[in-house]
Amino acid sequence: MALKAAEKIFLEAAEEQDKEGMEKAIADGVDVTVDDEGGMNALGIAAKYGNLGMADFLAETGVPVTNDVLIIAQMTERDTTPQMMVLLQSWQMKQMKPDIKGMKKPEAHLICAADEGKIAGVDAALKKGANINALDGLDTTPLRWAIRKGHSKVATHLVKKGADVNHVSSEGWTALMEAGASGEEVLVRMLLKNKADAGFTNESGQNAAMVTRYGGFDALADVIAAVV
Repeated sequence: MALKAAEKIFLEAAEEQDKEGMEKAIADGVDVTVDDEGGMNALGIAAKYGNLGMADFLAETGVPVTNDVLIIAQMTERDTTPQMMVLLQSWQMKQMKPDIKGMKKPEAHLICAADEGKIAGVDAALKKGANINALDGLDTTPLRWAIRKGHSKVATHLVKKGADVNHVSSEGWTALMEAGASGEEVLVRMLLKNKADAGFTNESGQNAAMVTRYGGFDALADVIAAVV
């Protein structure tokens, strides 16, 4: 399918690393998810050039972090490649949505409320009998969804309501790993205060401190390592 004029302008601005040009195209209503003729979206272009600021800006506007984008970032040998991989993986997690197919309504509503950062929605679902540690199709609890999306108030509220801070997913991930990987210091300290176990390891053999350090948050990793 041929690109529209506005889409061409947007992708050309991305190729030229022209943030002002991209912002104008976005203000004009361009579809930011569009791919160029080679199948690369604007975020892939940012990854190709190793432009961290541009990548962060585009991911925040809604350009999807696809596996192709990650491959481009990994194969592009630039000084910023390690930081780019961490940035993109973090955004890929934030862009994920819960899989609530087949869930009971109260649990589905709870998961969605946690994902969207709505305390009132969390409370409404709990009043209807939702299991506070319900798992969606991605094997993820409401607490981890709240942490993943940076909803610290909702995450803290869930813990106060009895959410399990030490639930381990099938891939070995915990709420503490989720918070550490995103550099969420307030949440890390809150989880540790509520007896989150820092000793669990995921399927890659990484504990919460290692995951946090991989994300570039060394000082926070030291806080976690101190309690192992």
